[in-house]
Amino acid sequence: MELKNEEISSHRGFARIAPCGAHGSDAELDTLFSKALGERHRIEHPVTNKVGEITSEDRQAFYQKIAMIGYGAYGSALHSRLDKFDILPWARRSTEHVDDGKVTTDLNTAIDGRGILMLAVPSNAFPTVLDSIRPHKESVIMSLAKGLIVPGWNPLETERALREGPPEGSRALTPTELITEHKNWRHVADNVVFVGGPGFAKDVRGGGYLGLTLAGRRSRAGATDALAKSFFVLSGMSGDKNIEIFDNPIALEIAASMKNVAAFAAGVMLGVLRNHGALEDIQDGGYRVTKRVAIRHGDHSVMLDAYSLHRLVHAAGKEIVNIVKSEGAVGSKTTSLMMAGSHDLNLTVHSLTSRNVQAGMRLACGENIFDVLTKRDANGHVLTAEGVSASHAMARRIQNNADSEAHAPLVFAMRNILLGRGQPEAIIAQYFGQLNNWLEDDALAVLNGTSKPLRLRIHSGNAHGLSHFN
Repeated sequence: MELKNEEISSHRGFARIAPCGAHGSDAELDTLFSKALGERHRIEHPVTNKVGEITSEDRQAFYQKIAMIGYGAYGSALHSRLDKFDILPWARRSTEHVDDGKVTTDLNTAIDGRGILMLAVPSNAFPTVLDSIRPHKESVIMSLAKGLIVPGWNPLETERALREGPPEGSRALTPTELITEHKNWRHVADNVVFVGGPGFAKDVRGGGYLGLTLAGRRSRAGATDALAKSFFVLSGMSGDKNIEIFDNPIALEIAASMKNVAAFAAGVMLGVLRNHGALEDIQDGGYRVTKRVAIRHGDHSVMLDAYSLHRLVHAAGKEIVNIVKSEGAVGSKTTSLMMAGSHDLNLTVHSLTSRNVQAGMRLACGENIFDVLTKRDANGHVLTAEGVSASHAMARRIQNNADSEAHAPLVFAMRNILLGRGQPEAIIAQYFGQLNNWLEDDALAVLNGTSKPLRLRIHSGNAHGLSHFN
């Protein structure tokens, strides 16, 4: 039931009709990733946070200091909640922050003597960060990146790169997988903790309810220690102490990336509703669906309404489980994994302030998605929406995993939209039409007393090494 490319009418290129959302300015974006690409080849000696062995006398001081690499909306929001800790943030440039010791643009200063490295950069910037730093073997790495990385593919380099996605056969890696392979970082692979959640930057900054998830390789001594230290740090931020821990960081990274894809898809659906005059903005980034809208593609005719969003979130959760299981990550916590951060996803798709939702809406409303992601807005900011590139990267990862077949219609629907293989409204109609059949199959299976097939082949191992962490 995968969305077949040949079934979708050809529509090459990105639409440039009058948008229904706000325009960005025409100023070219000097993005962190594209700028850093030019700098990567000039990095001769990666900097380190500590040289030599750590003595028992300086061990406590080493882990009391945190370097925050990346200081965008998310990083700065976390910083505001972790005021009990000695944190020095690093930003590539300091346009909004005075370099007065609270934020530094010097990487050596940022990490010197700091045992916990918090990576708060977008996934596209991850390769540059790994090239620039060589952490001490006892460093604790807290990764907040929620996307997939395709080495050698920069989706924001050209419009064609974003439209066509990574070349066939390209590897799509999670941040932890990239760390495991990188010459500067593989010696700390057991000390990496992935942080899922906690939600919108504005909620983090405002002291709202947080549901945090951590994942690290607890079966190894170094990872257990890293998890303990990360738990200590983040429990200082979360007053409700609602923190859940998993032992498979890669599985949780895949789930987090899929949530971004789902939020992007929700934005496309909301954009379709807005095009039909069925979406009304309300206060604090909320919205109201004011009427039902009929959309069609071929034999698929569906009605979009407020309930459609709930169905999309429900189906996305099942798709996450399918993809994670197809990687060989099976076990008693699979259902819990599906729920990890589900609070985030529900918040995200119900708010027009979500960056992934905004990107999907603007694409569905006719804006060129490359312009959306690479032009500054009136405030000089750029929209960072991980779900766009993740749609391409996740599709490649599924296609390259020859040992399994994951049922992932939402991933391929979003990829087909980016490829220009149909108007967004038509592809959304096809997706929901096929989703109806899928849910009907579920109902029949329940009535017949049979379990629902996962539409995948479970295998004992794979090229991505996930089963190695089970």
